[in-house]
Amino acid sequence: MERILRSTNYPYLYGLGLYNIPNETALRLFNDETCFIHIFKNQISSLVINSINSGNECLTEKMDTLVFTHIFIVFTNLQYLNFHPFSIYFPRLSFDISSPIVFCSTLLELYVNVECFTDCLYLLDGRFNQLQTLHVNITRPVSLDSTINNKEKLPNLRYFSLYCDRLTVDYDELILPLLQRMSNLEQLDLHIVAIRDDKFIDGNDLKKNIINNMPQLNKFEFNIHSNVSLDNQNDLPSNEDIQKTFKDFKNSLVISCIDFFPSISEGQCHIYSYPYKISHYNNITNNFPGGLFKYVSEVSLYDERPFEHEFFIRIEKSFPFMKKLKVDNQEPQSNKQCYESRNNNRNLSIIKYTHLTDLYLDYSHDDYAEQFLLDFKMSLPNNVYLHINYESLQRVTQNFTRDATRINCGKLAHLHIYGEFPITKELEDYFPLVEIHSFLSSLTNNTINRISSSSNNTTFSQSSSSFINNNDTPNIATDNDTSSSSTTLALTTMGLAAAAANNTSNSSITDFYALNRTLSPPPPPPPPPPPSLPSSTGTLPFNIINQSSNNNLQFVSNPTGHFDSGAFKKIKHETLLLNNHSYNPHYHQISSYSSNNPNNLSPTHSSNSS
Repeated sequence: MERILRSTNYPYLYGLGLYNIPNETALRLFNDETCFIHIFKNQISSLVINSINSGNECLTEKMDTLVFTHIFIVFTNLQYLNFHPFSIYFPRLSFDISSPIVFCSTLLELYVNVECFTDCLYLLDGRFNQLQTLHVNITRPVSLDSTINNKEKLPNLRYFSLYCDRLTVDYDELILPLLQRMSNLEQLDLHIVAIRDDKFIDGNDLKKNIINNMPQLNKFEFNIHSNVSLDNQNDLPSNEDIQKTFKDFKNSLVISCIDFFPSISEGQCHIYSYPYKISHYNNITNNFPGGLFKYVSEVSLYDERPFEHEFFIRIEKSFPFMKKLKVDNQEPQSNKQCYESRNNNRNLSIIKYTHLTDLYLDYSHDDYAEQFLLDFKMSLPNNVYLHINYESLQRVTQNFTRDATRINCGKLAHLHIYGEFPITKELEDYFPLVEIHSFLSSLTNNTINRISSSSNNTTFSQSSSSFINNNDTPNIATDNDTSSSSTTLALTTMGLAAAAANNTSNSSITDFYALNRTLSPPPPPPPPPPPSLPSSTGTLPFNIINQSSNNNLQFVSNPTGHFDSGAFKKIKHETLLLNNHSYNPHYHQISSYSSNNPNNLSPTHSSNSS
């Protein structure tokens, strides 16, 4: 990298992209005044940086924050900064409870991920006084410092995007006061999940508390879940009541969906502007209104009423590019017996989820395992990752002998099995080419001995406490790590040693963590996260460069499927993208780019009126 930048003069270099560089290297680049990068300190106006974490989440967070603050010391003319645009680990800036020592009077656009709402308030306390565009992704929508000013107006801000998929109880106390500071806002993107005491967020609420305070607003896109307790509720609104509150929204189509869950005494209202431009759609119920969602690749289903075969046909039609699906439903299907009693299976429409790669059935009734594994109901694509409980899999496949499930089981690439189980001959014969990952608290001695011998003692450790903290970041374990009290083994009935050597098992477990963090709906206490693995010094191979070009810009891609095509819209002459790691052939397929995915944080998002 240094040789490239020192090899010649770059008089027209205004944009710099640094991808997949270790945090330590990034910190040295911006901290060492003798470093070559300081040659361009007055030239660079657009910067994208995407570094690799150090394996220690706490250390990574602190180093990210240090890198962020030093960027503004080095580049004195910075106008555009995209900090970690598409990292699989979603590094977050965290200033703890102390104000960051950083100021910049030239910055116009900022795209950033932060740990909590306090960090967002720090960014808007006047230190970036010319800021016009802010895209912020917040992990925890809570404020740790009540003394921070959340009242001073932000007259220069024109475009604000707030994304947070964690549940917040402070919508009225934190989010609304912040939005009411933005009186000159022209475009607003709002994606939140909120709990309120007695009233759903509807069109009247948005008009009164947001829109009426922004006279310049010409584009408002939102995706809002609001939950209320059903206790002591006498006058619950219908979906028609909610829909009527949007009759004055002339420039956009708004969809609403209301559900009530008596067993947990909770109501849910989902409102969103259509077309829907986010990459995931969570908590779909039987009341799902339908529509076409071409940007959605991740879907989760939840209901206290059963999902019938026809419901999954609707999902097929609405989400043609769905890759990851999670089913959370403990109710048995009602119509299954009807189909079986009439011997009517031939009349069923066989469902095809053409792009499906990950299927989560570990929180669902056996009927949904049958729904996806029976060949007269579903035709799975090849190379699917299936997450399922062992007992459920055993019952549905009739102890691994059932012919009607054999075809779809043969299409699986990986099985993530939950529960304690032995490796039997029936299991081996039924899944001869499938890599099996076992997530369990203990194994029988026979199983441990068999697996250890077949894998040359290559195992992957998992702490049992990892199911408690949803913020744990997975790290690849080394062969010598035996510190955990419980064990996670990546098992392969054929050739585990080779798979482990190629990091296949490691990568799939990492993908499992990233998906579950995205798909899992966040209730007040966080749900059990997927397993996180002990730390390692190994480097993850998220470093693909796609050699496509457009207007002399390279598109840099990674396994999350995000592309940063708009990162350098201000650059007129030269753009230099530096990637610090070699290509790894394990990641050769990249999903289609969606410019509307909030994780892309692309500055080219249209500001035209809907």
